[in-house]
Amino acid sequence: MVEVYVTAADDSEFFDPMPLTPLQMTDDSGGPEESSARGAALSPIKCRFGRFGESSAVYLNSTCIKCTTPPINDAPDTIYRETVVLSVSMNGQDFEEDSSSVEFTFVGTAPYVSFATIVMTLLAIAFVGFAATLCTSAWGDLSQLRDSAPR
Repeated sequence: MVEVYVTAADDSEFFDPMPLTPLQMTDDSGGPEESSARGAALSPIKCRFGRFGESSAVYLNSTCIKCTTPPINDAPDTIYRETVVLSVSMNGQDFEEDSSSVEFTFVGTAPYVSFATIVMTLLAIAFVGFAATLCTSAWGDLSQLRDSAPR
């Protein structure tokens, strides 16, 4: 989990949303209890990190919010490097994923396997197979020649 600071574009800004408040408890007379009439420290701002999920965000000022990356179910050794779209919801529900141009890159511990590496590996396997075929074929030819030689 990593802290991520998201800044607003030059022509927009974030707004400080009203904090989410829990339902107020009532006393026996039906009125709200003084001790329970307090707001929660929760904010409706959320960040969505593509397929990796959502996390809560904190409003810092009109141009910056802070998110943390969500916990990931994938093992770090299954991800080399994956870039996803980062989108923000100021109400906790509506994300502008289609219009977001912000990207975040998750980096895991999996080894980098490029297309060139895969092609070279396949070519090496093919070469070994071809060379083995040639050797066994040539060995068979030599056996035939030896068996057919005059004695």
